[in-house]
Amino acid sequence: MGRRHFFCDRFSHPLPEIHDVIVAVGIRGGASAGIAKDADGLEGPGPVHIKDCPMERYLFLYKHLYGLNYTVMRYPNVYGPRQNPYGEAGVVAIFALQMLRGDRPTIYGDGSKTRDYVFIDDIVNANLTLLEKADGETLNLGWGEPVSDFRIFEAVRKATGYAEAPQYAPVRKGEVDHIALHAGRAKAVTGWLPKVSLEEGITRTVNFIRQSNACAANS
Repeated sequence: MGRRHFFCDRFSHPLPEIHDVIVAVGIRGGASAGIAKDADGLEGPGPVHIKDCPMERYLFLYKHLYGLNYTVMRYPNVYGPRQNPYGEAGVVAIFALQMLRGDRPTIYGDGSKTRDYVFIDDIVNANLTLLEKADGETLNLGWGEPVSDFRIFEAVRKATGYAEAPQYAPVRKGEVDHIALHAGRAKAVTGWLPKVSLEEGITRTVNFIRQSNACAANS
């Protein structure tokens, strides 16, 4: 059931058996953005704001009207083994596969655009922790550290042994320049902080993709 129908149906027919809702949303900030705090909203020009901002407000409304328990987890750029390297998102996996195949990765813009990257194991641990300790909270999950596209390229290049430079293309419309998520509230409420460093996480991701390619080639 779509989000809109889920909530609209329950305005006329509330379902008391629904007690807990866990929601994960992306956060991308405004056009220039920066370090996003837990209290910051999702307002901005990108598609993610249109999709996720109403969701958070509906949850707040339903807690007020019906006592709905919810927890919102705002994700950074999550990466790691099994990430799809064939889509538009997931730059670590995309770069890793391209480099392992000898293809030349593309950086959109000059490489200075930044994001906050958290390894999948840390996000899984956050979900398990927040299920028990964060009722009614809206929490950022991130390092709070901006990481540039070029730094990602260099880290993946080191892990793969790739020797070439990237190619550059114009910035895509709707892209945010800089965003990172400050997880101070998550730490205060649950004690959660990410643990896997960027370099370690990228190495583990590259090793998984390398092994997957080897298995595919031998099958």
